[in-house]
Amino acid sequence: VTVMEDGMYPHTGWFTQSDEPEVRREYMYTLSPDGKYVLWTVRETRAERQSITVNLVYIERAYLSAVDVTERRNIAYNFRSLLARNTKGQLTAGVYFPMAVVTAEGGPACTIFYT
Repeated sequence: VTVMEDGMYPHTGWFTQSDEPEVRREYMYTLSPDGKYVLWTVRETRAERQSITVNLVYIERAYLSAVDVTERRNIAYNFRSLLARNTKGQLTAGVYFPMAVVTAEGGPACTIFYT
């Protein structure tokens, strides 16, 4: 993915992240006007109904590590995750778990997967 400030070539633009029978997810990344954030726009289509979500990725600080980026991104979510992707962006491995209190009757406290 390439994000250009002016949105011109070689800017990536919209691309399909997943195209399954029940949902199609398309992503686009753009730079915010102040240059402090990348706007990660997700367009989901389910049964011909579209929803758009915009996420912010803070970029003004230097990149430290994948774990640091994951932890900052997860602040807004009620679960934590650390995921690995291949060069096509497909998930290859990961671990995630809910932040809510989990009891023995409440199900697994952690999910680990790999392909």
